[in-house]
Formats: sequence, structure tokens, C-alpha cells
Amino acid sequence: MRHVRKKITQISRKLKYEYKVNLSKLIRIQVIILYKYLKLDRISRTKANNGDIQIILDPVNKGWVIEKLARKIIEFYPNHGKIKIHYFPRPGYSISHWMHYLNVSQDFLRINSGVNSFLVPHVDTKEKENFFLKNLELGGIPIFMSEQHSRDVAKRLNLKFNPHYILPGSDLAEELARFRIIIASHIYPDGRKNEKYLVQLAHDLSLENTHFTFVGKNWAEVSKALKDAGASVDWMDPNKPNFPSYLTLNLYIKSHDLFVYLGNDEGSLGALDAYLLGVPLLISNQGFHQEFIERNNVEMFETYEDFKIKFQYLSQTRNRIDYDNWSWSKYSKQHQKFWDSLVLGELNRKI
Repeated sequence: MRHVRKKITQISRKLKYEYKVNLSKLIRIQVIILYKYLKLDRISRTKANNGDIQIILDPVNKGWVIEKLARKIIEFYPNHGKIKIHYFPRPGYSISHWMHYLNVSQDFLRINSGVNSFLVPHVDTKEKENFFLKNLELGGIPIFMSEQHSRDVAKRLNLKFNPHYILPGSDLAEELARFRIIIASHIYPDGRKNEKYLVQLAHDLSLENTHFTFVGKNWAEVSKALKDAGASVDWMDPNKPNFPSYLTLNLYIKSHDLFVYLGNDEGSLGALDAYLLGVPLLISNQGFHQEFIERNNVEMFETYEDFKIKFQYLSQTRNRIDYDNWSWSKYSKQHQKFWDSLVLGELNRKI
């Protein structure tokens, strides 16, 4: 503030002695300069405190779905050190986000000078409609969980604006976004299972969006090579505890995008299971594998180059949902974007 006073004094002297500005006009100019400074100062302080956010949970939701939503916002929030969960509201935050079933503390809304947003899980009773309208009346800003429900409530309650909505995320989204391959066989010292194809693949391709699951013994070396190429790896070793039963393993096979078999020893019973389960196959062209050829999601290879080309093709053309749309990262970033817009809007309104 001292440097501002000094600057105002310098400008005032210049205006008074060089431009002969009279006293009343000079005072008005000083007030304008001071106002501009305070305006800029408020903007800078607001930006600095933009990350100060509290998420307010009802204690009854501790350990349940709504708390999970709150913790996922924090986990993927860019500056999550400045966002906290409280079970009772506290003053002094630039943003307070209520994750109750609409049961917001309206006394707090009356006194809180920051931005207040609130989660809207569902508005399906008259009581919830009244809560919702009261929250709006006191300046609360709703965040719905779907476009359909936001439009339905807006129409039913004759709202004059289109409420904001943010789709929830899923723990599976990031995992399933990767191309998921499962291989069920042991590795032997003589190399009969052609695991060298995977080591070569790791050398030739970036595997950052790929996940391999191995079911069998001796996959440590191959796992390391794939991880070095950016792949994620799960290894189910029959020598370790909690090895899955046959039925559980078949369900697990079905959760993958592709079953791969590299060996040239008559055929794989695991490949037969995957074939009967309808899982796409990339398998060696030999033995009883050749009986699978009638189905259109079976690809066969005879050389490494053939395997690599078909692997790349399948990774690029597999059927997939828009996993990114349902990620926790997107869920959190959309909250950040919405809150940033609210803080800037509130600042502009006050200034």
C-alpha cells in the first residue's frame, strides 16, 4: 500500500504543478487511482485463494457413495492441497460445495460471503423441491448428476436458467481404457511358447495404453520388458495364494479385449475357452486353432511380423466406449472449471 501512496503523490504533484489541475478535480483523480488499485488487488487475492474450497458432507454419508464422489474430486483436483472435506461448514472459504441430499445449512448460506454450490442427486419429493428452491433463493448454485434430471427439474419448477450438470466417474474407466490382453500359459526354458514375441513387441512399439494379464508361471522377465515399454501388467502365478478357480478365471478372461496365444504346440485350451466365451482371439495358426476360423473375431499369425501387424490393427479397431467421458479425472476437472467460472463471475458482479 505504501508504494501506491507514493505513486499517487508523484502523479498528484505532476497534475498540480505541471497541468495546473484544481484541488477538487485532483481529489477525484486520486480516488479513481485508489479504486483501480483496490480492484486489481481484489482480483489478485481472489485468484490466489481460488483453490480454497471446502466440500461439506453430512456425517451420515461417511464411507458411502457421496463421500466417494467427494474424495474423487480431491484426488484428481490439480491443486488438491487447497481443497478439504468437512462434516460441518467453516467460514473463510472462497467456495463451499455441499454434498448433502439437498439438506444445506441455510443459516450458513445467509452469512457465507463465498460461492456456494450444492450437489443435486435427485429431486423426487415435494420436500426436496422445497429444499432445492430455498437453496436457490439464498444463492446456492446447483450441480446435477445428469443432463436429463437437470432439464426435468428446470421444467417442473419453472426455472429461468439451465442448471449445470457433471457426469459421475467410475473406477473402471481408466483401467478399461487400456487395450486389455490376457495370456494363459507357462513359460519354459526351451522357449516353446514364443514369449520372445512379446519382448520384441516391447522393443518395437509403445505400449502405454496397453494392459497385459498373465496366467501361469515364469512371466517375470517378460513382465519387466513390457513395463519398460509403458504397459501395465498383472501376473497370476499358480504358485501364489488366491489363484483363481476355473470358473472365476473364465469370468476374468471375458473382461479382456483380446486373448493371445503364441505357442506352436497343437493348440491352447485357454484359447478354446476364450473362443467359446466370445472373446476376440489372436492365436498361432496351427492345430485345433484352425477350427476356430469360422468366427470373424479370430485372427491368426505365423510369424512375428504377422503377429505385430495384427496386434496393432486390433488395438486400433477394437470396440470401445468413450471411457474418458466417465473418468474421475474428468469429473474433478469439470468441477474445477465450473468453480473457476463461478468465482470470476462473483468477482465481476461485486466489482
